[in-house]
Amino acid sequence: MGTATGSIAAIIAATLLGYGVYLLKRRKVFTLPGGLTLSILMSSLAVTMLLEDAAVLKTETGPMTLGYTGLLFFAVAFGETAGISAGIGLGAGEYLLRGDPKWAAASLIASVVAGGIAGFIGRRGEEFSTALLGAVLGGSVYVVLMYAYLRCIAGAGYSSALSTLAPLVSSVTTGVILGTGLLLVVRKWEKWPGPLEGS
Repeated sequence: MGTATGSIAAIIAATLLGYGVYLLKRRKVFTLPGGLTLSILMSSLAVTMLLEDAAVLKTETGPMTLGYTGLLFFAVAFGETAGISAGIGLGAGEYLLRGDPKWAAASLIASVVAGGIAGFIGRRGEEFSTALLGAVLGGSVYVVLMYAYLRCIAGAGYSSALSTLAPLVSSVTTGVILGTGLLLVVRKWEKWPGPLEGS
């Protein structure tokens, strides 16, 4: 138990350290204030926590939550650095909500990867189709990584893994729809800032 806890703590610490190094290396290409990344991280955490209570579907394996909306919106609206920041916020929210450090560590890694991919693709163009592609791919990567965690690390059987993922898939799908829909709305605002980074 102690070894597992130590490994999880090491994974989380390594992720946060890597995030810090990444921010330092990327700061020169930021077109918006770098402090926005902390605001996005905290906003993603808050959205994950608050929208958990707005879950409209409760299942035996967990709730359908709207928390993924924040991850995918921030990613496609502000780019990959924002997506990674939002992923850390989502991972922290998952830990506070579930209290399961193993799931939280897996969710943290999956969220960071998914947010980075969604943001990288999403900021490549102003077209809605580009943002939608980024959100769909980012959400898909999250689900695949969590499935891999359940099967390869948690040791869940095929049926058990699919059952656990059912509300997650619904949540991520809802996040794609709401996140990209929200992006359409805010882009109509003349002062909307656009991506966090320029290249």
